[in-house]
Amino acid sequence: YLVPTLRTYGITPIAFAGVPVVFPYRLDGVNGQVALSMQVLGAILLGDVTNWNDSALALLNPTLSLPNKPIRVVLYSSQTVATQLVSLALSQVVDGWSDRVSPATGINVRFPVRSSNQTIVGSIIDKRAWLTLLQSVDGTLGYAQYPDIRSFDYTDCAFNRNGVIVTASTDTTTLAMQSFEPKIKASIIWSGALVNALDLNAWPVCGFVQSGLSL
Repeated sequence: YLVPTLRTYGITPIAFAGVPVVFPYRLDGVNGQVALSMQVLGAILLGDVTNWNDSALALLNPTLSLPNKPIRVVLYSSQTVATQLVSLALSQVVDGWSDRVSPATGINVRFPVRSSNQTIVGSIIDKRAWLTLLQSVDGTLGYAQYPDIRSFDYTDCAFNRNGVIVTASTDTTTLAMQSFEPKIKASIIWSGALVNALDLNAWPVCGFVQSGLSL
């Protein structure tokens, strides 16, 4: 679908890849996939929602019996593209995000939850070790770009987008890609964000990488 748009700029596309950010978690004793919303995710990373049985999470998951356990957020010891995408998406939909997260977007984002004793910090450089860290403690929640952990087994959150339950998949990532037109740059390789697509069936946090041949 992007080929005609790119060709109007004199660019022959070689590859266009949409990359979802997924949200793996471990929550023992819960039968069913836990759903987040962007607003609740923001509240977790701000340190406002700290337990899995918080009323905000219970409202999103009426069929699940969520336990009274702390949410232990697994963050990164260094900056990642996933962190940039998550913060950009949340800055668009969470009231007061820019006032409480400094900087709100960019490469040096630090979430307030980092100061909580419920935070675990790991390195995404060793992807297996990072995911093992997340999976080793009950009640953990993290995020990563799908290609970084696709070869490992994990359980990830769905998203409740105004009543529409969305799971990370090729189809929901494609819908996110179709909601945006690329911003053409002078270089033939560029990347960007695909966040908060208007189509409620689309995955809400994705990035993309495009390469093309300028003719």
